[in-house]
Amino acid sequence: MRNRSMKWILALAFALAACAHARAATMGEPSWKKLDAATMKKLLDKGDLVGVNRAGAIEMATIGFLVAAPPEKVFDIIVDYENYGKLMPEVTDVKVTPKGNNVIHVWFEVTVVDFGPLKIATDYTLKVTKTKPSHVKIEWVSGKVKDVSGYWELKPADGGKKTIVIYGITSNLKSASPIAKSALDNQPATETAINLSSAVMLAQAVREKAEKK
Repeated sequence: MRNRSMKWILALAFALAACAHARAATMGEPSWKKLDAATMKKLLDKGDLVGVNRAGAIEMATIGFLVAAPPEKVFDIIVDYENYGKLMPEVTDVKVTPKGNNVIHVWFEVTVVDFGPLKIATDYTLKVTKTKPSHVKIEWVSGKVKDVSGYWELKPADGGKKTIVIYGITSNLKSASPIAKSALDNQPATETAINLSSAVMLAQAVREKAEKK
């Protein structure tokens, strides 16, 4: 648990630095997302790519990363929501309800903020549409945290031995509680940083699990 907490703190610090560097979020998608797969892989060989862009009235955190495993394996880990508590320490409970046609509803109980004296726990339900092995669409259904949406995109690399993964996520953390709104209104960059740090942490967890022999 101590290692997980340290990883979260480091991810948040990284995210705050990234947000400060790119404070003016661009409309649409990060420019690097438009690169062809071969060019993107060359960049990802040197390290992960992150971006912050406008998704309507709020900002979307996006991370691109390379996994040394085939897309099918990475995809199965991403949609294994029952075990997300093992990937993300803030997830305390999950329930999955199949809806047919590769659609599921996923109820999460999470600690959205756990930083010093500020601790905010909540729950919400997402609609997840799966297109194996290339795409996952995430849409908000219900819950205290509003406007949760995102996606996963997977592209084969090195003849299918590796996977280029792009993950985008956004959420209105101010809607979690009046305390959260007050705190984040005073520090607006923190909301984006929390979303980005969560994306970085999940990317690291997915990669580590997929690359285990």
